[in-house]
Amino acid sequence: MVAIRAFWTDEDVPMSDTRTVTNASEPALAGTPDHPAARDLSPYLVHMTTSEGNLRSILAQEQIEARHPFGIAPYWAPHDEIRRRHLSACFTEMPLAELRRMADGQTQRPYGLVFHKKLIRRQYGQPVWYMSDGSPACRALRSMCEEAHLAERWDSPLWRITPFIDKVQSPEYGNYDFQFEREWRVVDGFDFTSSQVAMIVNVSGEPLRSPELLAW
Repeated sequence: MVAIRAFWTDEDVPMSDTRTVTNASEPALAGTPDHPAARDLSPYLVHMTTSEGNLRSILAQEQIEARHPFGIAPYWAPHDEIRRRHLSACFTEMPLAELRRMADGQTQRPYGLVFHKKLIRRQYGQPVWYMSDGSPACRALRSMCEEAHLAERWDSPLWRITPFIDKVQSPEYGNYDFQFEREWRVVDGFDFTSSQVAMIVNVSGEPLRSPELLAW
């Protein structure tokens, strides 16, 4: 059971007040309208980051920048235009009670901004589809990407789909598997206003030190 600090107060106040120290197993923080009792589902998506400084910057800009290309297609079709079309902001659909995993191991992103899923969908965010390496579907997609690349079809509708597709590699090919993140992406970044931030979370186990965040 993980305690999620939201808005960094030390008071234990009702769940209806967003400025609280909350327990992430509470019903208000899990489940969906169709499945309100589900603890493995969440109405939220969370952008996790590595430091308080990054958190301050994102809140000040009211933007999660798309700094890196995501998806498998840029590896199969290496071209600057393809990489540009895959620049995305990333979120996790992981229930808040499980966010501790984002601070451990290779991920190490303990600070997060929480948004309602419907807000991400309005900016055309989509969940990531992980294909098994070597599967018929994966081979077909690679063939389509390589064909469009060789034909220099930079405006192909294919590139509107591929930012949301990655593959799971078997151990002999590097054991690339991030399915546990339950990732969503928004191509070209995500804009928001401060009032649209449902919560700020910190699963680092350390208190925040930035006055700007403590007063946010």
